[in-house]
Amino acid sequence: MKKINFLTVFLTALFIVLSASLIYAEQGRICGVIHTRDGDTFEGPIRWDKNEAFWDDILDATKEREGRHESRRKERHIEIFGIRINWDEGSEESKASCGVKFGHIRLLERRSRNRAILHLKSGEKVMFYGYSTDVGSGIREIVIDDFEEGEIILDWGDLDEIEFKECEVTGREERRLYGQVETRHGETFKGFICWDIDELFHSDILDGEEKGRTRKIPFRRIKA
Repeated sequence: MKKINFLTVFLTALFIVLSASLIYAEQGRICGVIHTRDGDTFEGPIRWDKNEAFWDDILDATKEREGRHESRRKERHIEIFGIRINWDEGSEESKASCGVKFGHIRLLERRSRNRAILHLKSGEKVMFYGYSTDVGSGIREIVIDDFEEGEIILDWGDLDEIEFKECEVTGREERRLYGQVETRHGETFKGFICWDIDELFHSDILDGEEKGRTRKIPFRRIKA
């Protein structure tokens, strides 16, 4: 009986530890190893396209529809001054908007200026195409706080591949902006905040003017 109790306690403790680890992985900083096209390697916390920095943030892109768009295509045509113009109606629907949490990505391979292959932790491989600023040459910047060289800013063209993995962020911790927003109609929303698309840490700066003077205030100093 004592053995059973000990085993139960041990398994319960193990479950709690593993659960805490999974929660941390889901909510912690995006980290990984970036391999560049010219042979450099950098490792550390990553800030993606200015406003994604945590494992539960979403990488937005488009992907091919699987087995759906072919049946929707219909050939249309018009004639103008005897010239016949044909097109496939619905061909634009061959791609669909989609997104995946960074915490589900094991590896990202850059394939072209507008494409990447994502290797997911589930074992799946997905081809992503850029349509916003998360994938492709439209990305605003990729910042990695390398453990040896400090902060390095890269663009899409620099990338070869990125291995996403847990890493030690001691001394590099950043608090995520969190608060309650009240609209002018009296509605309230509470949760994580991304200000003006690219401010998401307490250390980020709110820019403005006061009495004709430029002011820069870290969000951590703002109460309301």
